[in-house]
Amino acid sequence: MITIGYSTRSHNPQLIEYLKKSCGNNKHYEVIEKVNNGEKGLSQVYNEILNESKNNIVVFCHDDIEFDTKNWGEKLLKLFSKNSEFGIIGIAGTTDLIDGRWWSMKQSMTGIVSHKHEGKKWTNTYSQDQGNKLKEVVVLDGLFFAVDKNKIKNNFDENFKGFHFYEIPFCFENYINGVKLAVTTLIRVTHKSIGMTTAKKGKKEILRDYLNYLKTRYDSQRDFTEISDRPQPPTNSQNISTAPVTDNLAIPSDQEELEIDGSISSWVSEKSYNKFIARDFDLKKLIEYTENGISSKVLSIWGMGGLGKTATCHRLISLLYHQKRFKKIVWINAKRKQFQTSDGKSEQIRESRLEIQDAILGIGKELNLDAWFVQDIDRLQHEISKLFMQESHLLIVDGLEDAESPKLLISHLRRILGKSSLFLTSRKQISLESGFEYRLSELDRQASYTFIQQMILEKCADDQAIGQQISQNIEKVITATHGMPLAMKLLVSQAKFLGLERVLERLNSVTDEEDFYSYLYWEVYQELCKGNQIEVLKILIFLSNQSSLSTPQSWLYDFDDMNKKEIDDAIKIMYRLSLIEVSKYDKEDRQINLHSFTAQYFRETLKTKLS
Repeated sequence: MITIGYSTRSHNPQLIEYLKKSCGNNKHYEVIEKVNNGEKGLSQVYNEILNESKNNIVVFCHDDIEFDTKNWGEKLLKLFSKNSEFGIIGIAGTTDLIDGRWWSMKQSMTGIVSHKHEGKKWTNTYSQDQGNKLKEVVVLDGLFFAVDKNKIKNNFDENFKGFHFYEIPFCFENYINGVKLAVTTLIRVTHKSIGMTTAKKGKKEILRDYLNYLKTRYDSQRDFTEISDRPQPPTNSQNISTAPVTDNLAIPSDQEELEIDGSISSWVSEKSYNKFIARDFDLKKLIEYTENGISSKVLSIWGMGGLGKTATCHRLISLLYHQKRFKKIVWINAKRKQFQTSDGKSEQIRESRLEIQDAILGIGKELNLDAWFVQDIDRLQHEISKLFMQESHLLIVDGLEDAESPKLLISHLRRILGKSSLFLTSRKQISLESGFEYRLSELDRQASYTFIQQMILEKCADDQAIGQQISQNIEKVITATHGMPLAMKLLVSQAKFLGLERVLERLNSVTDEEDFYSYLYWEVYQELCKGNQIEVLKILIFLSNQSSLSTPQSWLYDFDDMNKKEIDDAIKIMYRLSLIEVSKYDKEDRQINLHSFTAQYFRETLKTKLS
């Protein structure tokens, strides 16, 4: 039936019994426990398990896992039986291997795995639930995977010592030799660890050895060392360096963005970051796609809120425009449920979801056509189509999930693209008939270190003590925020205001995404009330109720009951707390930008909570 093998530091009869019972009919399952205190690497141990096993199906797993699926052994046997062409099945993996790490390409990852650490449990959903179907991959994660001994072509490579990266050569060698690998989401596992790499030999050196091996073995043309050569993040005992983060991409500076052709488009005002960091790998993959000349011309960047989809998209198009790839950038923001409409005589704000007509009117406004055809939407669309056919424009729909019918809108816009391209951002995955769907994921630990480093430089420059406190607790900050850029920014910005230890303690008990941000915003609201910061709250609520997430600072000076100094002081407080970002996109005025989460909370959630 099934043999289950694992390596552990000491004999654990309770784990043996648990593995047998959780499988299903435990009479037909064999467990091979290898007590190993580091004298053998996992490749050697797993080869011993393969040789000693009595059954054809052999499971390899860590000794610190829990099964969230009952009778998982029976389900595994059925998967192998119904999908006899597959030789190796796991619960997480990737469809693309570009270096020695299966998790390097976030959008290529597949599977669902839970983690438990310090009493807190969360789930990493690398892809959607596949039901009974298998997703073919090239490499699997070593947490849990099973092999059919009759189908694999290679055993574990014992040249790879220690407890890390052993599964990469095993899987890839078998894949190269014709063995099919797959990920299933039918079997759910919780890892009672956050998966830290603690090999005696440095992670960087292990990766380089394997990459050199791959290049020698397969004469690869790709520069595999590019990513593995990046500097490693600091440890707990190290202080964060104040050295600037380098970016090898030829990306224009903010000033260069504004002086491309002497004209300013409204898309520039959507810039909501001071320095684009920690997404260089994602940006490179997106740029590669745009350079491939894919005929579909549609790109979707999707992922949960707070990941930086808008910032990543904005930085991408800044580069493309700087390279003269497009005649004009046309940015349509669907994130808000308020749209400005006109009957030719007057304007008003209406509550709605973005419809096709809204999008066409928005495009026309960006192209300076709306005044001509505002009462004839068909003629306006015809003129837009003509321009898109004559020259290459780039159309962006930001926050596609707020459209009335996302798929219908995409289909409609695709028909008028001509020589132009369409980029989308969305919190939800929108399946494209043709195009490139790029899933933006949480920052990994190395990128999180880099991001927090920059946030300390920006937000804690006037208080080195709180910056040092965050540095000393950086592991806790990363764990509490799960690699979410917006969460890290808010936590660093509000640490002094709310108390770092207090915030960390509270966030460790929050699992829902909305509750996470609601807690931070609610705590800030209460502190602002205690401090009698009425001007701050008044301006914040005003900004949250505008028809756009971006508002010229000059508009704020129209408040009758506040003078300019009070308004400027309030802006400084909001910026310090990361409730707003400030950008200067023309020579006379600055732009106040809100994240959609911030706007939604102070426009809707807070009102409900106080009622």
